[in-house]
Amino acid sequence: MISKIASESQSKITASEEIITPDQAQIYLDNQEANRHINLTYVRRLLEDMQQGRWVAKGDPIKFTSSGKLVDGQHRLTAVVMSGNPQTFVVLRGYAQESMQALDIGKSRSSSHVGQIIGLDINAKHTATINCLSLPYKDVTRSTPQILEIFEKYEDGIRFACRTYPGTTLQPVSPMKALVAKAYYYENTQRLQEFMQVFCTGFAIEGHNQNDDLAAIALNQNRANSRSKMGWGERSTWYLKCQTALGHFLRRQPAKFIAQPRSVMDLYPLPDIQTGSEFEKRLRMFNYTKAKCK
Repeated sequence: MISKIASESQSKITASEEIITPDQAQIYLDNQEANRHINLTYVRRLLEDMQQGRWVAKGDPIKFTSSGKLVDGQHRLTAVVMSGNPQTFVVLRGYAQESMQALDIGKSRSSSHVGQIIGLDINAKHTATINCLSLPYKDVTRSTPQILEIFEKYEDGIRFACRTYPGTTLQPVSPMKALVAKAYYYENTQRLQEFMQVFCTGFAIEGHNQNDDLAAIALNQNRANSRSKMGWGERSTWYLKCQTALGHFLRRQPAKFIAQPRSVMDLYPLPDIQTGSEFEKRLRMFNYTKAKCK
């Protein structure tokens, strides 16, 4: 099904809206110019959007040369083939061969920019927190539609976590924010605010029994000597340490040192975030242990 929506006679580039089936997508992929290697991580994100109904005909079209060669869209078309279902795209045809060098080099919009355009008060801190919500089981970079969907569903917790984590040199911040955003739906919010305050300052709250705040102080001291950039295994370990410290803090148990976690368990799972079979979780735990040992 093709419906003509625009035409530029001078450049001979025509625009249309097309429903592309998996078979047609494969034909286009088999008939393309030299292109970049496929990024399977990106394809999986697109595939997940298509499978879960988040896919829309986005502003970035599929592009073909005047001879019918595909020059832009291989990741999206690969996702269509993998999904097994047709999808709607805006398609531009008629590009000259030499125009390939100018394609796909513009700066893409971030998820927060897209959210702001459609009226959501979302920023980069929110999106970074959302990308850590699957810790400690996995570390993912979500697609823009998925990020915006999660933000709308868990906006209160995400905003709370970002608001109560002030500017600080203690890094990385996103796993801690993700933990607090999830705990927001389970724990007393005032005590969560106190935990963040003590952790960020490294000092007990005036008027508190210092032993009640000791776990957050210990976490602060434990983190202060660590490097800022972490891989997935290290971020998972840090998330679990934060979770352990938070547990001691909420129970007012004095803890002078936050030990290395012995098991991988999320105490604050959110629906649609922490999903998967027991086998998948065990596999993630195995990969986490392997990554941590590298």
